[in-house]
Amino acid sequence: MVGFYTRADFDHCEVGLFLGKNPWMSHSIPRARVTLREISKDPVRCLIVVDPRQTETAELADIHLQVKPGTDAWLLAAMLGVMVQEKLIAGEWLALHANGLGEVLPHFAELPIVKYCEACGVPEELARQVARRIASAASVASFEDLGVQMNGHSTLVSYLYKLLMLLTGNFGKKGSSYTPTMMAPFTVGHEGGAGTDDGTRSPPPQPLSTRRKNMSLDVLCRNSPARMSERVSECARSHIDSKLLCE
Repeated sequence: MVGFYTRADFDHCEVGLFLGKNPWMSHSIPRARVTLREISKDPVRCLIVVDPRQTETAELADIHLQVKPGTDAWLLAAMLGVMVQEKLIAGEWLALHANGLGEVLPHFAELPIVKYCEACGVPEELARQVARRIASAASVASFEDLGVQMNGHSTLVSYLYKLLMLLTGNFGKKGSSYTPTMMAPFTVGHEGGAGTDDGTRSPPPQPLSTRRKNMSLDVLCRNSPARMSERVSECARSHIDSKLLCE
């Protein structure tokens, strides 16, 4: 979907979201315990945890979405449904940075939010509250980890999670997600002035501001947005009640 891995700026985010992650114990972010306390104690900021367990991080959270084990996909899809149906997505940002919206959004426009909330065990009003909080925040930093990556429907969960962040425009700005490594055509050696195939030195890299201007995220179409509905349907046919994930 994005084409590279990302990190998140939890030091400056308004909302911190952890999905299948207990950073109080596993860390993985700078100054993990200090940062968690800072977010939790700040009345302007919000700490959200998605986890079946009442973890140490969940105990600090402003909102703990205690899903049934293995049902994170239903929760994320329900929140995306809320954002699309209530027109909470970052339309202007997406118009500049994304392709394929017409293939993705109709799925969520028709999604039965109530049924999905019942499937994951999270009250509908709470799911709507969290979706609205994320959509209205100036910035959201997020982290998905092994709790969902080593669980059922992990690829679908990762897709929906990234979609949640990108549809709200939380990429490439302070307090949101960013790319920790340079995007460069390493095979031709453009970064760092390495040699080219013919033995000559490659031209110097463009300034970062120019690369950012020219970089097309193609946020929603890298892996074919139509695969979203296909994948949901595949999961439904193979593992779960099709009435819950596809009409």
